[in-house]
Amino acid sequence: MRRLRTPDDLLLVSALALIALLYLDWFSAPPGASTTGWSALGWFVVALVAGCAVAAFVVVLMLAVGVQDSVNLRVGVPLAAITPPAFIVLLVCVLVEPDATIRWPAWTALGVFAALTVAAWWSLQADGPQPVDRGAAPPQLRPAP
Repeated sequence: MRRLRTPDDLLLVSALALIALLYLDWFSAPPGASTTGWSALGWFVVALVAGCAVAAFVVVLMLAVGVQDSVNLRVGVPLAAITPPAFIVLLVCVLVEPDATIRWPAWTALGVFAALTVAAWWSLQADGPQPVDRGAAPPQLRPAP
């Protein structure tokens, strides 16, 4: 296993924190009403948020075991593409929740999802020569003419 970089660490922590925050009460509502992130956001938003978190976890797992870049980019690039619009959808859903007061887990989840969005983009950035353990074969040296 290779050492994860800072953006990969942030991606892992934000994905795990986002899943954990979905279990907490996001809104204050009348007694008996379910206000956890899983039930209060609607199936589409929950699928979008949980899907981004799972994809982030998969990207980190593939990077940790040293899967070739040509394979892990198939998950990393769509993740980086979908997280900005997903963040906007989550932000709108939280801010327009009718007849409910927004509680701290919702605000924290927004911050964590913003961190996941930044980490998804940051994780794609190349940071110099790629190590051999990432599956890239070094080019063959040819003699000078």
